[in-house]
Amino acid sequence: MRFAGGLCEAAPETPLVLYNPPHAKRRLTLDGIASLRAAVPSLVGAKLPGGDAGWYADTRRRLDGFSVFVPGHTLATGYAGGAHGSYSNVACLNPKGAVQWWQMIRTDMAAAAELEARIQAFLAVHVLPFRTRYNVGDAALDKAMAAAGGWAPLGPRLLWPYSSVPDQEIPTLARAAHAAFPEWW
Repeated sequence: MRFAGGLCEAAPETPLVLYNPPHAKRRLTLDGIASLRAAVPSLVGAKLPGGDAGWYADTRRRLDGFSVFVPGHTLATGYAGGAHGSYSNVACLNPKGAVQWWQMIRTDMAAAAELEARIQAFLAVHVLPFRTRYNVGDAALDKAMAAAGGWAPLGPRLLWPYSSVPDQEIPTLARAAHAAFPEWW
């Protein structure tokens, strides 16, 4: 409350979006976000973990008129439940593919749901195992996907003191991504 209130006080005309994803150190409840929103008028949205149909119904009821963003790999399900977008880990892998998927979500939900299932399977098999294998966090996973995507001249390394997915894993991850999503390349 103090932090968001300070931001609002320092820049009262600037809309604020709270980043409170699933891996946040302190995850706010919907009631907590509603209270924060009531106290900080410039708070217009938040990235939240998403949930089941009941969670989305609660979100619509408690946060009417508030922009809700969900994790990228759940965007089709989230959008169907009332989310407005995502801060996308999918875009880390392939920005063009993320934009194509967003267009698909708005025009062909059945195809978008099928692609969401492929995205989640790809993450489960090829990306998430790095978390335990190399003791890395989400930023390292995102950076590894960006390196594997090959859309920019960058590698998987994070700045010290953070751990990264080793360089030698990237070619294998890139091949798996191309096989899983050939339409993006």
